[in-house]
Amino acid sequence: MSLPPLLALFVMGCSQAFDPNKPGDPVGTDDTGGTTEPTDSDVTEAVTLSFTSPEAESSNPLTLEVEVTGTVRRVEYFVGDLPVGDSVEPASGFSVSYRSDVLGPVGFTARAFDGLGIELASASATTRVIDMGAENTLGVWIGEREDTGSTHEELAVRLGALGVKRVFVKVGHGSTTCSTWPDACDPAVPAAYHAQGIEAWAWTYPAPSNPAGGLVAVTYTAEAGYDAFVLQLGPEWSEEPAGLEEALEVYASNVESSVRLGRAPSTFQLYTAPEATGLEDGLRLDLLDDWSAGILPLLRAEQLGTEATEDPAGAISDVTCAWRDAGVDAPIFPVLATLEGVLTPLAVNDFIDVGGAQSSVWQVPEAKDPNGIWSTWSAVNWTAGGLANSAECR
Repeated sequence: MSLPPLLALFVMGCSQAFDPNKPGDPVGTDDTGGTTEPTDSDVTEAVTLSFTSPEAESSNPLTLEVEVTGTVRRVEYFVGDLPVGDSVEPASGFSVSYRSDVLGPVGFTARAFDGLGIELASASATTRVIDMGAENTLGVWIGEREDTGSTHEELAVRLGALGVKRVFVKVGHGSTTCSTWPDACDPAVPAAYHAQGIEAWAWTYPAPSNPAGGLVAVTYTAEAGYDAFVLQLGPEWSEEPAGLEEALEVYASNVESSVRLGRAPSTFQLYTAPEATGLEDGLRLDLLDDWSAGILPLLRAEQLGTEATEDPAGAISDVTCAWRDAGVDAPIFPVLATLEGVLTPLAVNDFIDVGGAQSSVWQVPEAKDPNGIWSTWSAVNWTAGGLANSAECR
């Protein structure tokens, strides 16, 4: 039996689904003066989603946050296919906190859902994680990588397991080309360490006879994804103040240009690593102070006698005091040579206590490790907290 026309029109006009929690409020329609039920989705305004955080560069922990238009009940965040957090708080921009376990570029996806779990919109963003947010960035130097008997991937895993947070990779000696120093140009090298949450700093040994000979290494390493650039300065630079000033000026200029042109992050800076006895040798510490974001004096305690090997912390404190007295203001991040296996883990720990959170040791041993360096390092406290940022004068 068919319905009368007027009754049929009435029934068909009221055939929308209703929210059982609010009779008279059709599901899927925001008709409540701006208030929606859990099952409502806004069908009158298109939903858009865009990231407001993180920025192009980030430090741990990261804040993931989006700007939303339209009615959204929940936003979920992903790294690849891995969900890393979700929020139902529009007042906070649906923000969540996330700690990255890698350095370098990380991509995120945000997905917005309605109350029925239907995806309404998505957005993507990429940030470069430049700091793990750890209590320290204690480091290890790598000389000729081939001599270690390990690949960079293997070293990254081994050093990461110890708790090391920074490595220094050699990318030149005198001059640099991609054929003679492939590590300078290979983005897979810093990426291997970043994957273990380890910063990768590039270092080179320039020659006084050709102060700018390795200058191109700055460009190579910036484009490859290294985090900073270090000039190691041997005692011979004490006799070449003019060459030293030229080298520092041109390297610093190229570092600044790499950042300005977007080849490197803002944290990509120039550091210098002289011998710790610079005052006695006549090294122009004022030049290092002017051009360096930080100074990394190498303390060869094993060559300085019993007093230094038994108390390397006291030795680097004396150096730090002398440099501060000479007017050096730059941060001092000292380096302790452990090549001969004379230093005990306790001595290394004491050195770190005085040297601070950015101390490092020299260097990864050769493949056979005749002096048991890896064994010594395994007993060092690489996760020490509460350290000063740079070396202290005690």
